[in-house]
Amino acid sequence: MRDAEDVVLEDLKRVLAAQAAARDDEREILSRLARINRCLDRVSRDRSSNYPELVKSRRALERLRQRVTRIEHRLEETQR
Repeated sequence: MRDAEDVVLEDLKRVLAAQAAARDDEREILSRLARINRCLDRVSRDRSSNYPELVKSRRALERLRQRVTRIEHRLEETQR
């Protein structure tokens, strides 16, 4: 009977060790996930702070396109 108890005890020890290892793995995963979330928040903040500059650059580019179009039209008219 003692042998059966010893076997069960050893099995329980292995189960508890595996459970402890799983908890450690879970903590590591949660820690990594938190770091990833912080990085994503930083990227999101950076992108949102760049938005006004992006709009300004697009407007400037559109004005340049319009200006080039007007210049091209004038050149075409003078060549006729």
